[in-house]
Amino acid sequence: EYLCSEAMEGLKIPTTRVLAILIGDDKVQREEIELSAVVARVFPTNIRFGHFEMCFHFEKKETLKKLIEYTCDTFFDVATTEEMLTQVVSRTAKLMAHWQNVGFCHGVMNTDNMSILGLTIDYGPFGFLEDTILNYVCNHSDHRGRYAYNQQPSVAMWNLERLLICFMDVVPKEKLEAILNTYVNIFEVEYARLCREKLGLKVEVPQDFPLFIDLLKDMGTLNLDYTFFFRQLASYEKGKADSIKPFWDYYGQRAEIIAWLKRYDERLGLEALTDAERNKNMKGTNPKFVLKNYIAQEVIQDVEAGSDKKLKQWLDILYRPFDEHPEFESFAGPTPLQFKNIEVSCSS
Repeated sequence: EYLCSEAMEGLKIPTTRVLAILIGDDKVQREEIELSAVVARVFPTNIRFGHFEMCFHFEKKETLKKLIEYTCDTFFDVATTEEMLTQVVSRTAKLMAHWQNVGFCHGVMNTDNMSILGLTIDYGPFGFLEDTILNYVCNHSDHRGRYAYNQQPSVAMWNLERLLICFMDVVPKEKLEAILNTYVNIFEVEYARLCREKLGLKVEVPQDFPLFIDLLKDMGTLNLDYTFFFRQLASYEKGKADSIKPFWDYYGQRAEIIAWLKRYDERLGLEALTDAERNKNMKGTNPKFVLKNYIAQEVIQDVEAGSDKKLKQWLDILYRPFDEHPEFESFAGPTPLQFKNIEVSCSS
């Protein structure tokens, strides 16, 4: 949790932060015996969807009224409850777009793990895409894949619907429905914008999103490492397949990617940017490093052995995940086979 909340900050994704982690001498029984620890979180408010649900479903009407007024007056620069809810829906939709864009899988998206401010909160059995498995499940307790990577946007909308039900006594039903119905468009517009940035595209044309989705499908078919491929693409020069030589060296010649690059070349013909300008922009959008589970485990083992060296090293890298950090080049490639697609639990 300590590492990932700071990693998300480095990735420019709305998140809670961590002030400190305190490690005690007491032992705690989880999957195995572990040291006790306390994480000191930092955020504007801990108010979650679940707080409103608890008041509503236990019929604490006066408490709910006070909670709504407090939340609206303190954390939203708006005049009405409807305006507050409109912002909650918008922030949540944009958060989901950012998660999907960077390949982040939360793992436990119940309503009590949803921040009213649209922040990423409660880092438990999370994971980042390694192989591009769009139905990737990072939580080994999620047997039905409810919180799979490709289900996150729809789960967030379902959670928002649960939240808006709690306001049915103070906001007319048709207004609540209208507010909820803004979610899909906000998500799609924001995700499409981020996808264009990921491909280094400035001009907006209708075929951009299908071009991106077709690439994801090819990456899924070929089991390409999500972060590694897009970072390699950030070095691509129009018409020069060998400009991403490290990709070919690792994966070999892949007909699907060669065919896609030809389409990409055609699309780049509509852009005014030079290769160098586009590459610079893309390297500021496509991280070289994300907190993969095997990296987190290395840090955990180092800390358990009494050292904070790797913790400090990785905090520095994750604060600046778009920088090159050449001394850590081995961690920028595809995940080693023996560590791929690990599923973890809330107590891992």
